[in-house]
Order: sequence, then C-alpha cells, then structure tokens
Amino acid sequence: MSNQELFPGNGKADLVLNGEPPTRVRYLVLAGGCSMALLAYVDRFGFAVFADRIGEDFGLSDQDMGYLMAAFLVSYGACQVPAGLAGDRFGARLLLTVFVVGWSVATAALGLVPKDVALTWLPLALLLGLRIVFGAFQSRAFPVFARVVGDWIPVTERGSAQGLMWTTSRLGAAASPFFLIWLLNLCGGWKLPLVILAGLGLLWSAAF
Repeated sequence: MSNQELFPGNGKADLVLNGEPPTRVRYLVLAGGCSMALLAYVDRFGFAVFADRIGEDFGLSDQDMGYLMAAFLVSYGACQVPAGLAGDRFGARLLLTVFVVGWSVATAALGLVPKDVALTWLPLALLLGLRIVFGAFQSRAFPVFARVVGDWIPVTERGSAQGLMWTTSRLGAAASPFFLIWLLNLCGGWKLPLVILAGLGLLWSAAF
C-alpha cells in the first residue's frame, strides 16, 4: 500500500509523505497564523478593557454588560463546529480573510452605535447584535487555521506549529491590557482605539 493510500489528501503536507521535501513557504504561512492569533486576542480583550467606558457612555448596568460579555461567549461556542466544516468545504484561505474582515468591521461598528435615541432599548440591542457577530467571526478563525496547518505543515511539525500559534495568542492576551490602556489614554476615548484595531485586522486580511 502506498503512502498516498495511507494518507489520502492533496495538501502540501502530503507531498512530504511521497518523498518531496517541504518548502520554506510553510514558515510564512505559520507566521500568518501566529499574527492572526495575536490580533484575535487583542481585539477580544479590547471590549473587556474598554467595558467601563462603554458602559458609562451608554448608561448600562452591570447586568447589561454581563449580557454583552455572554453574547460573545455563546456565539463563539456555537459557531466553532460549523466553522470547521465550512473550512473543509470552501477552503481556508478565502474564509480566514472573510472572518478577520468580519470581526474587524464588527469591532469598528461598536463606535457607531447611537446613544441618544428615542428607543431606549436600541443601543443595547445593537451592541448585543455586534457582540454576537464578533463572536461568530472570531470562533471560526482557529478551527479553519487548523486546516491550513494540515495543508502546509509536515506531520512531524504540526504539534510545534499549533503550540507556537497558541503561545502567541496567550502572549497577546497577556500584553493586550497594557497596549489597550496605553491606546485608550493616547486617543482620549474608546472609539478611536477600536477603529485602529479594526484597521490592523483589515491590513492583515489584505496581506493574507
């Protein structure tokens, strides 16, 4: 039985099994994944760090803010499995670009939610909707990038690749509060920092 029969597929990693060496492009692909993981956690922590300012601006209670935090978590958890299936069906390169653009737009749109409107429930409803959208797009990034790892990284290096990506995400989580507070003080408010974070996501998408 041939290697191709033992390990079916047409990803770049499968070429290694048939005697062809991997190329250095895999390191660039992995760098893209690590930078995406870093960006994902910075954006994710952005709302948490700015939560007090956002709550004050919209006159939200602690319970309202809890709903906003929970909306992200519920959406994030619910969409992970469908995201993995979509990545297998439509391809990771296109979907990752769409996902990062989607959560970046949702991040920037938080600053466009109106405060002084006749319908007092509307701001909270819009914020909840954007948090759900943000969670849905973010949930899809890591399952789909696992497909990229399978396509581009040799079998013997996949554990290290995934470990490096997750380490980068945790470093991003640790550094995010310091960076975001600095950005908040520099800009004098929470809206412009969210636009800056969204811009970084759009730049990543263009590069990817």
